[in-house]
Amino acid sequence: MKVHIADDSEILRERVKMLLKDTPGIIISGESADCQETIESVNSDHPDIVILDIEMPGGGINTLRKIKQNENPPIVIMFTNYPLNAFKEKCYMFGAEHFFCKSTEFEQLPVVIEKIGKLNSSKKN
Repeated sequence: MKVHIADDSEILRERVKMLLKDTPGIIISGESADCQETIESVNSDHPDIVILDIEMPGGGINTLRKIKQNENPPIVIMFTNYPLNAFKEKCYMFGAEHFFCKSTEFEQLPVVIEKIGKLNSSKKN
């Protein structure tokens, strides 16, 4: 599965890559630091999953809305330091499949991505 990491923090993008490097079947297909870069990359690379920061330049929720308008949109995991219910509700309303707090749920990313991979492979069979 191809994963795109969209976060304005290079340090966080590196941490996510390190966390996922041993997850079977995961290929980091791209990374971006702002809304426009993310949309362009998702439209050209067609990742299966996008890990999307809610507070990046151009707006994570705005980016979510735009990439979910694609014909075959990726699964989106919203990743934030602002796990407010209002943000969470908005993200789910615009099509996010998951919503994680960076500071308390970071380590759950590989587990969730593995589950997504298993679900996707069972759908194909």
